[in-house]
Amino acid sequence: MPARVSNTAGTHLCNGLLYETLAALDGSGTPAGFLHLPATPAAAARDALEAARGGSVAPSLPLGLSARAVELAFETALDAPR
Repeated sequence: MPARVSNTAGTHLCNGLLYETLAALDGSGTPAGFLHLPATPAAAARDALEAARGGSVAPSLPLGLSARAVELAFETALDAPR
């Protein structure tokens, strides 16, 4: 499954969501993380038709693989030592 670790939460809304969540949970001992999932292939292809994208197709992943990625992330997080 294609994936990579990112030490940043992305930009704008992604940053805001992650950092506000981390701040709200600070000191609680509750773990938190952020998964940025790509569009489905159909959505990426549809978006490529927009003039602003100039025909380039954004990264995509079938919904089933995205769902499995979320499952694996939760399984890994639950198995991690605290």
